[in-house]
Parts: sequence; C-alpha cells; structure tokens
Amino acid sequence: MANRPGSNIGSGFITFLAIVIVVAVLYVAKAVLLPIAVAVLLSFILAPLVIRLQRLGLGRVFSVVIVTILSFSAIGVLGWIVTGQIIDLAGQLPQYRQNIRAKVEAVKVPSGSLLGKATEGIKEIIKEVTPAQPDRAGAIVPATGTDSAPSATQPTPVKVVESPPNAFTIVAAAVKPLLGPLARAAIVIVFVFFMLIQREDLRDRVIRLMGQGRLTLTTKAIDDAATRVSRYLLALLMINTTYGVAAGVGLYFIGLPNAFLWGVLAGLIRFIPYVGPWIGAALPITLSLAVSEGWSTPLMTVGLFIVIELLSNNVMEPLVYGSQTGLTPIAILLSAVFWAWLWGPVGLVLATPLTVCLVVIGRYVPKLEFLDLMLGDRPALPLEARVYQRLLAMDQDEVFQLADEYLKEHTLLEFYDHVLLPALAMAERDRQRGELEPRREQFIYHGLRDLIENLGERQRSAAEKSATSAEAASPGAPPQERVTGFVSSIMCIPARDEGDEVAGLMLAQLAQFEGLAAEVVSVQTLSGEFVELVEQHQPDFVVISALPPSAIMHSRYVCKRLKACNGDPKAIVGLWTVADLDKARERIRTCGTDRVVSSLTQALGQLRS
Repeated sequence: MANRPGSNIGSGFITFLAIVIVVAVLYVAKAVLLPIAVAVLLSFILAPLVIRLQRLGLGRVFSVVIVTILSFSAIGVLGWIVTGQIIDLAGQLPQYRQNIRAKVEAVKVPSGSLLGKATEGIKEIIKEVTPAQPDRAGAIVPATGTDSAPSATQPTPVKVVESPPNAFTIVAAAVKPLLGPLARAAIVIVFVFFMLIQREDLRDRVIRLMGQGRLTLTTKAIDDAATRVSRYLLALLMINTTYGVAAGVGLYFIGLPNAFLWGVLAGLIRFIPYVGPWIGAALPITLSLAVSEGWSTPLMTVGLFIVIELLSNNVMEPLVYGSQTGLTPIAILLSAVFWAWLWGPVGLVLATPLTVCLVVIGRYVPKLEFLDLMLGDRPALPLEARVYQRLLAMDQDEVFQLADEYLKEHTLLEFYDHVLLPALAMAERDRQRGELEPRREQFIYHGLRDLIENLGERQRSAAEKSATSAEAASPGAPPQERVTGFVSSIMCIPARDEGDEVAGLMLAQLAQFEGLAAEVVSVQTLSGEFVELVEQHQPDFVVISALPPSAIMHSRYVCKRLKACNGDPKAIVGLWTVADLDKARERIRTCGTDRVVSSLTQALGQLRS
C-alpha cells in the first residue's frame, strides 16, 4: 500500500520537531555535554595508542593510565610554557610603541582620502594611549604638551589609600578565574580515562540502545564513525604539529620574540577550519610590524607563512590524509558556523569531527538519510541522472565536463553503457509521458549526437597517435592495415524514435573502432524503405535499436518486417537498459530471433561471434 501524502508530511514534521528539540537540548546543556564531547573525541585519538600498548603485553588499565598521564602531562607542560611566553610578551610590548608610531608616521597618504583619515585616526589613538612623562621637578606633563600652570583656585586632590590585601585575598583572586577551566579539565580527564577502560562495554550499550536486532548495521556505523574520526584527528594533529614546528623554527631564525609561542598558537589555531591559518599568521605578522624598525622582518614573516601554508596544503595534506572525511567544503563551513553558535570557540574546533559522526548516522539510519545527503561528499544524483539533468538545463559544456571526468578512469564503452544509455532512457520515458518540451527534446538529442561525434573523434585521434608511435618504435615491422572504403556489414535500424537512432550511433561507432563496417539508418526512413535498404546492401547483421518503455512492441514490429526481406539477414535486437532480459527474449523469439541484448557490450559480443 502506498504511503499517503499526509503521512509523509506528518513524518517530516515529527523529524523536524525532533531536530529542534535536540538542538535546544545541546544548547541548554552545553556545560554538561561539552566536556563529554571533548572526552569522546580525545578517546578516539588515544584509543589506538592504548590498543598498541595492550598488544605489547601491558594490561588495559595500565595502558590507559600510561597514555592518559603522558598525554595530559604533555598538554599541561605545553600550556605552562605558553602561559610564560604570554606573560613575557606582555612585559615587552611597551618597548615596541615607538616602532609602531614610526611605521604609522611613515605611511604617506593623501590627507583628504579615506585611508588618510584612517591614518590620522590611528595617530591620534597612539597619542592618547601614550603615557604622560614626568618633568625634571617630578610634575606630570601631559603627552599633548600643554604648558599651562595649575590654578591656585583648583581644589587639592584627595587620594584614598586602601589597606594592603592579605595573603589569602591575593591567592583567592589569583585562583578564582582558574577554578572553572580546571574543573572542566578534570571532568574531561576522568571521562577520557573511563571511556578508554570501558570502551567495549560502552560500544555494547550503544548497540543495545540502537536496537539489538540491527547488530550488523550498528556495528558498521560505529566502526565507520570511529575510523573516520580517528584518522581525521590523527592526520590533522600530525599536520598541525608539523605546521607549528615549522612556523616556530622559522620565526626564531627571523628574530621574532617568543617564536615558540607563535608556533604553538599557529598549530593550535589551525584546528579551526579555513579561517584558522589566517588567524594564526595574523598574530605574528602584527607583532613583526611592532618589533622591527624596518620592513624586512614583516616581509620575511609573511613569506614564511605563505611557504609553509603552500607546502602544507599541496604536500602534507595529500600525503597524510589516507581517506577523506566524507564532508563537502560547504558542509564544513556550515558545520563550523553551527557548532560555533552552539558551543562557542570549542564547538568551532569540534565542528568537523562532530559533523562526520552525523554524516555516518545519516548513512546508516534511513530516517536521517538527509544528513548524509546534505552534508556528505557522495554525489546526490547518479552520474546518468546528472548528465540528463544537465541536458534538460541545456548546459552542453557541463555534459562534456562530466564525460571527461568519467573517461579519465573508464573506457568509452563503459561510458556509453553505464551513463549515456540510461540517460537516454530517462529522456525517452519523459518524452512518452509528455513531460519534455519540443525545444528541450531537440536539444537533448542534438547534444547527445554532438557528444558522441566528439568522443569518437578523440578516440580515432588517440588510436592514430598510438599506431604512429608503434610504427616509429618498430620501423621494420609491416604497417598495420586500415579499413577504408568498405561495404557495410552491420546496419543499425531504429525501432521508432530519435532516441533509438542515437543509441544506434553509439553501437555503430564502437563497431567501427573494432574494424567492423557499420552504418545507421535514419529514423525518418519509412518501414518499407529500410526493408529495401536491407535487401540492397545485404548486411551480415541487422541490429534493431529500441529504448524502453515501448522497446519490445516497436522492435517486434521491425522484426516482422525484416522477415519479408530476401536473404533473411541475422537480426540482433537491442533492448537497451531493459531489466528483465529473459522475459523480453521470450516475447521477441516469436518474431524469429533469439539474439536479444540489453547493453552495447553484449551487442558487440554478438557481433564478434
């Protein structure tokens, strides 16, 4: 029984309502769910290390303890060093104020332009933030340089001196801002520890929760998600670590202060998709403008980041990424915006791994298939449907581009059989339903003729170049015979419509490439005329080309007419893309032939035999 439209609308509304509720829960319970999400992703990274230690003979608990201690100790040491570098940098910044002022003064722009007004504004800001300098008598002279003496009638300033804070107040003020991050870090460490220890038990519980009857499907989904996320995170960690080390070493030799800090920040910020590398490079470039008296250091800093970014994108990423994440670029951007809105900066870092998990869920859960369709990198339409859609849109250039991409890894016969014939069958079905406008119909058939002719010329050119190269490599070998000016031995007859003729053109072209003589009768030829042509040329084979949905009916009619021909030529019926070939063969056999094929490959096999 078919589903009613109302039931589909109700199911879609329930799915939409469920998504809204889930997003609301994720937003409201951010404080609880965020540490758990970070712990899950860290466990994906650390699980392979734990498994490797277990294979070396260490127990699970001992392996988890070692990996957890070493990992979080390394993170803690790195955080401590970075904090020290930040404090040191904050102490040095006042020394670079004069360099900034000199570079701003050196910028010569017209005063009336927009850039000139911006420059003047920056200069005024620098004057405002410059601290006042004491004169020789100890009085404070404003930075603006005013020399007016203080008035005798001015009131005497009163200064309230507070009592110095005790040691407990100082410690409390220093520790209070750290309590929140330390508590969240402790929660993450505890979750990671227990997730690594009870990895199999947690997986069993997830399988039981999703349904014990779908054990195979759930296991595949969990393994797929774990593999994708683990490989992505490990590859990203390796690339970003290499990127940060290269940036830190390069900045050290350039002479930029706190090069270690900028290298670490460049590697960490690069976890943010797309915008991370720009942010990581902007910070040291800005500092190089402040610390250098000339322009050589900023230019070398910019050049350094350009070089390592090019090497990272074109060498490291293709080498390290063994498999793709399964996301499209637009999906990565949308996920970054969504998770940043939902969970802030941490959500921005977790966006890609979390979206990978959603895509895997959509791939294995039918009701959530739209997640894989909207976010996954798999084509939304099969290639034959994409070709037909481009033809409907009258985009001939895109059709040629799709053909070129497919032919890079497949043969011309495969392209005709698996792409063009199904696309042609779609056009024939729409034409018989009355859904094709005359101008689109003509464009489709003319476009396919042009494509077939173009691909045939390329094939002939490639074959001629190959033959020429072979003759040049073996000058003593006899030249290959070329078939020219021969009488046709294969005649392709369209059963009724122009689509049948286009399919016959594909077969005739492929037969010619194999050294067979072939020609195609025009669809405008009347039934009595093609009978005369067959009697006149006496071909070895007559191939009847027919496309569904009326392929059997029309081909039976042509077969009956051919039985009246003198010489009784061998007939092959091509019911292109027909699914039930055996049933079709039974219906055609009554017309005097059992040579029935559904693909060009089968037709060529019949012709060879």
